[in-house]
Amino acid sequence: MKQTFAPGRALLTKKELAESLNLSTRTIERWTKSKKIPCLRINHQILRYKLEDVLRSLEKFKVEGIS
Repeated sequence: MKQTFAPGRALLTKKELAESLNLSTRTIERWTKSKKIPCLRINHQILRYKLEDVLRSLEKFKVEGIS
């Protein structure tokens, strides 16, 4: 059963974020490393993501009007 997350309500793990966006965890890792998406660093190994912040960040990269 796939979980859904309300924007702004939960801190998501890399896996949860990947599932929410229908992406691979590797893509999330690359986007985090390149600072394409924001994350909260709990310590040097643990990262969490706010879905609302990630979606807002990804809007900057949205391409429209391609035909």
